[in-house]
Amino acid sequence: MDGDILAQINAFAKTARERALTPEECAERDRLRGLFLAEFRANFTRDMDAVTVVNPDGSAVKLAEVRKKKQSI
Repeated sequence: MDGDILAQINAFAKTARERALTPEECAERDRLRGLFLAEFRANFTRDMDAVTVVNPDGSAVKLAEVRKKKQSI
């Protein structure tokens, strides 16, 4: 899905360089950008949650655990 969305966003960018986008095209471009950003953020969060930080004392903590602790505060 990510590649299709990005291809459509790029097509709108190319069109915008050639002529002004119609209001409908602008709305669709904005919708696609929102979908792309939501997917990007979800993937980034998933990747960061898998990261393990090793403290100087040798203890290891997953970033997902740190984030959960901060949310509960």
